[in-house]
Amino acid sequence: MGRFRLVILAVLFSLTLSGCGSTTEIDQRAIVHAVGIDKSDEGGFEVSLQIFSPSGSGSDTPVDVSKSNTKVISAVGKTIYDGMKNCEKLIGGEAFMGHNKFVVFGKSLYDEDMHKLLGWFRKENENYLGVTVGYCEGTAKEILDVKLTEGVSAVENMQLIHEYAVKNGSTANGDLLILFNDLALTTKSGFLPVFSVKDKEKSDEGDNKEKEQYLEIKHTAVLKDGKVAGFLTADEVAGVLWLSGEMDKNNISVEHNGKKMDVELEKKMVIPRVFEENGKLIINYSITAEVRAVEELSSDAKRHICELSQKKILSDCEKAIKKTVDYYVTDVLRIEQLVKFYKPSIYKKYSEDFIKVINGIEYRADVVCKLSN
Repeated sequence: MGRFRLVILAVLFSLTLSGCGSTTEIDQRAIVHAVGIDKSDEGGFEVSLQIFSPSGSGSDTPVDVSKSNTKVISAVGKTIYDGMKNCEKLIGGEAFMGHNKFVVFGKSLYDEDMHKLLGWFRKENENYLGVTVGYCEGTAKEILDVKLTEGVSAVENMQLIHEYAVKNGSTANGDLLILFNDLALTTKSGFLPVFSVKDKEKSDEGDNKEKEQYLEIKHTAVLKDGKVAGFLTADEVAGVLWLSGEMDKNNISVEHNGKKMDVELEKKMVIPRVFEENGKLIINYSITAEVRAVEELSSDAKRHICELSQKKILSDCEKAIKKTVDYYVTDVLRIEQLVKFYKPSIYKKYSEDFIKVINGIEYRADVVCKLSN
């Protein structure tokens, strides 16, 4: 009985403590959907927040589903933290980052160290670590504030475009947590999607022509020492994804008997093997992919499609190594991590200056393609 009383007292005591902490009411918070960061003309940073802002339509509900129900708040600060705090002053409340989907950096920050730029996001407890990080060709503020089809916000559109591109193996995942890990390596390499705003003419029933904006992923940026070193083509991105094992599916077009055919490649397995041969470091990738053709094929056609798919994967892998390793001398393929994990003794031998070692490694790939039943 005495133990039961102690439990009740403990519960009552915990309830009295629940109101003592620092809390923020929900109506004093602004829900952030995306963060855009640009270099300010004044020498600091311009931080832009796309926040939830209900657009009432005169009905009983404060939300108008025909509108995006968002607005963009921008403020300048000496640091990104200062810019965030100045945005909160304009909002008149706390910026809640728990639902944030994107962090976009403008072109003006291509030459800045991404590891340092993300410092505030590492320290801020409320940040969702699954947020997508990317660059844009213009300003981040412009990307967040782009005017799209009614009822769709720029962030929703950006999310759909990015998910589709990642699913089809044409750009980087841009996951914040993965990027943190990549930037923690010696080479501070990585690759991120680059968004851009495009205009197209929208015609109505009359002769009037209006300009309509849309978003696209035109490039994928390569990071070296945390800064943008250059950009990858779609084929080079596909090669990186195959070699790193991050490829899910890749849609390609092949020619059979003078006819173009759409083919879907699905990764089944990627096994890297690290070894030394005649005093040289070798990394061999064994890639297995499943091939799906849209139309019915004969046995000879199936074999030919598989051969063409195999050549395409090998070609993309060669292009990826040539651009990321030979040309930019980056570790987008996470070679350092690979060698350290599978062959710690070999890593210890080469760990003094691993970026120099990456260029001297011989890369090999074996590809097997099987047609789906």
